[in-house]
Amino acid sequence: MTCTLIIILLIAAFFLYVYISNNSSFFSAPFLGTEPKIVQRMLDIANLKKGQVLYDLGSGDGRIVVSAALRGAKAVGVELDPLNVLYSRFFIKIMKLDKKAIIIRKNFFETSLKEANVVTLFLLNDTNQKLKSKLKKELKPGSRVVSYSFILEGWKPVKTYLNTDSIFGPIYLYKIGK
Repeated sequence: MTCTLIIILLIAAFFLYVYISNNSSFFSAPFLGTEPKIVQRMLDIANLKKGQVLYDLGSGDGRIVVSAALRGAKAVGVELDPLNVLYSRFFIKIMKLDKKAIIIRKNFFETSLKEANVVTLFLLNDTNQKLKSKLKKELKPGSRVVSYSFILEGWKPVKTYLNTDSIFGPIYLYKIGK
């Protein structure tokens, strides 16, 4: 009886986790890993330099954070999903990047971005729209925002990279104060 109850609870917990992770109103976007070549393009377009600070909002499995740290940046991932946070932290530890990369389990709307030189996004349009005032308020002039697939409506990108080899769409570069 006890074993059956434990199995039923584990199955229910699994389905609850799947529902919450894929419910874009709970998190700010469902998790879709950014293709490695797109990660590199996003960092190239951002002109990320060694010693700069990158924040990846909704960092998922941490691939942008790891790539930025490998380029010499201080990289901060902000993620709510506990399994993605665990995986990302483990990957960072294995890669011995824990002095340059960190994953914070927190709502990015409640996270200060004042330290960031670059912010990367692969979020839904609604979430991007809600983030605009926070980005404008907290980022220093000249800071860059790189958004994959989804625009920041009302803002004019300084550069748009059209991906011919990705199903998700262009990469948009915005500069604060421009």
